[in-house]
Amino acid sequence: MNGILSRVLASWTVAVLAAVGLATVPGCAVAQVAGDTRLPADAPTNQRDTLTVTSVDALVVTVTRRYNAVGDVPADVSVITRRVIEASAARTLPDLLRKIPGFTLRDYLGGNAAHASRQAPALRGLAGGSSAGRTLILLDGVPVNDPWAGWVHWARIPLDLVERVEVVRSGGSGIWGNRALGGVINIVTRRPQETGGQLTLSAGNLSTIQATGSGTYKQERVGVALAGEFLDSEGYIAVRSDQRGPIDEPAGPVNGSLYGKFEYEVSSDVGLHLHANYFNESRDFGTPLRTTGTELWYLRGGATVSTSELSELEIIAFGSGQSFESFFTTEAQDRETETPALDQFDVPAVSAGGSVQWSTRALSNHELAAGADVLWVDGEVNEDFFYLSGDFLRRRRVGGQQLLTGFYIQDLARLGPKWNLLGSVRLDIARNTNGFRKLTNLGDGSVLTDTAFASLTESTLNFSLGAKHDLAERVSVRAQIHRAYRAPTLNELYKPFREPGNVITEANTDLAAERTFGAEAGLDYAVGQSLFVRLTGFWTRVENPVIEATVEKAGDSGRPIAPCGFVPAGGVCRQRQNIESLESAGVEGKLEFYPARNWLLIGSYLWNPTEITGSSINPELEGNASSRTPKQSLTLISEYANPKVLDVSLTGRWIGSRFEDDLNSLELASFFVLDGRIARAIGPRLAVSLSVENIFDTEYEATRSTTGLVRIGAPRSVLAGLRLRF
Repeated sequence: MNGILSRVLASWTVAVLAAVGLATVPGCAVAQVAGDTRLPADAPTNQRDTLTVTSVDALVVTVTRRYNAVGDVPADVSVITRRVIEASAARTLPDLLRKIPGFTLRDYLGGNAAHASRQAPALRGLAGGSSAGRTLILLDGVPVNDPWAGWVHWARIPLDLVERVEVVRSGGSGIWGNRALGGVINIVTRRPQETGGQLTLSAGNLSTIQATGSGTYKQERVGVALAGEFLDSEGYIAVRSDQRGPIDEPAGPVNGSLYGKFEYEVSSDVGLHLHANYFNESRDFGTPLRTTGTELWYLRGGATVSTSELSELEIIAFGSGQSFESFFTTEAQDRETETPALDQFDVPAVSAGGSVQWSTRALSNHELAAGADVLWVDGEVNEDFFYLSGDFLRRRRVGGQQLLTGFYIQDLARLGPKWNLLGSVRLDIARNTNGFRKLTNLGDGSVLTDTAFASLTESTLNFSLGAKHDLAERVSVRAQIHRAYRAPTLNELYKPFREPGNVITEANTDLAAERTFGAEAGLDYAVGQSLFVRLTGFWTRVENPVIEATVEKAGDSGRPIAPCGFVPAGGVCRQRQNIESLESAGVEGKLEFYPARNWLLIGSYLWNPTEITGSSINPELEGNASSRTPKQSLTLISEYANPKVLDVSLTGRWIGSRFEDDLNSLELASFFVLDGRIARAIGPRLAVSLSVENIFDTEYEATRSTTGLVRIGAPRSVLAGLRLRF
């Protein structure tokens, strides 16, 4: 890990030097260029962080793959603005997104304690027990879900870089293709408003040190932006206090990220761009032997060409590569000792893709878009297992390739002053090839099994159709139906894994693609800029959902269980399997209110029962709640913003009870946590802040194993910061 740490420090050093260096170069703000899904120069000012309250005039790109006002589209869209980001006590993107009811990761472990496999996002109850998640994550319109497994390395994106986050909580943005069946989260990077930079240094309890820096430069047609972030935290002990033993220790990361852009305006009609991202992380995971390390890079380039006054052609190409390593152990039930169980010493993955989109305005009231995109993935896992008498005895190598291709067409029709219709059709093709699993005896090098899996191709035709109608000047109704899909990841198809509590989950090469059909309807009501109310009812049926189905429990003594192999005492064998269906339905309400000058109150509530409605492999599952999805959640936010005095915010989250497993035998209790932040400007360039997560130091359940082991969410975390603007 020393090599990883040195590269982390090196990347942060580069980020700081760039922020300081760029800030001292005179110039003007970077202009909008090709492929950058930032706001047009003539965007309404309320999209530029002057307001926190939702505005129907705010421009978003996620619903239609081109800019449209929230009030023009039939989807339920939430926008987290830069102002909200800066006012929040959250230090990671997942913690920030938890302000939105219905957003979940695999569990509620703190981001600094969670393994990458537990970082898959889900919306509106559609986690369903899948480690891959059912939500597409975009960075400026390009997918950033892990190409091998589907989860997200959230820390790769410096928060200083983020302008806003757009969230569409349904398959109504299925125009993006694979993984958008549960929703789309688009992280839009900041548009430099003026030449300059900023540097933030923070420190707090849990031995936490954080530093972020950013800078921009513009000279005639050339624009450059650079941001970097470094975090070193001891973290916390995730095992519940009354269950801890000698092997339990804090779990925390050391990571660094660097993101840069180069933009060139060839002419008023042609723009080019190049983006690059580097991320490096090492983590301790709560015991002396459990560790992991990640290194990844990402490169993107593109061009936008105005082919006429009303038409535009956008071309994007991108590629990424990563290496990953992780060491797992079997912990004794008394937490006295641990034994090596699995050494993933080499997990490489590469991906490449691109998209082309043509858009135009036709017949004065139709905005048309048509395009195609492609993503190719090649990944494998090399790991040693079956530890006995001080050595690993077996080596397993699994991998494969995946090609995802899509073609789409879309029309946003403005039918008179009060009606907007949005429709899209998309054809998706998923092909899995060159899948293999090879087992070797490490003692003599003999090959125990060498299996080549058959290639598989699936295609699906998806669509969305919605309408938005203005009943009055500030009152509108919307409705939408949609069909979307998700292809199983290479990880789900080929790679078994294990979790704390001796839970072993086997892969399944016979998995079919998931498909959804859903509908939603809603009402939006705004009174000036002081009150905004949004109500949404929704229903989604997932066909062929992939779940981690329980095969058998090991009991008091370890024994072999097919297809998992040997399962330690107290452990459980699970396998990824398609069941017939699960359904998510519910009602969501949101109210944003300015009671007085400088004050803002926000309340959001979600009632969202999600149930398994068909399971021939185990009929007893029918009627069970989908694992890890609470039926109810509530978020309350209060803000006071006065730059001359103080900026203060409080965020409270209540999460209802939920089940850890598909059998609904492991229930997790509901909990409430309160976060807060206070900030004060000291002159025009300097500001100080104090952020506290989990103010009351609530100990709440995040996971529960079949052995009774409970892992908890993050305790009280305090971070004091100093920000200097150049």
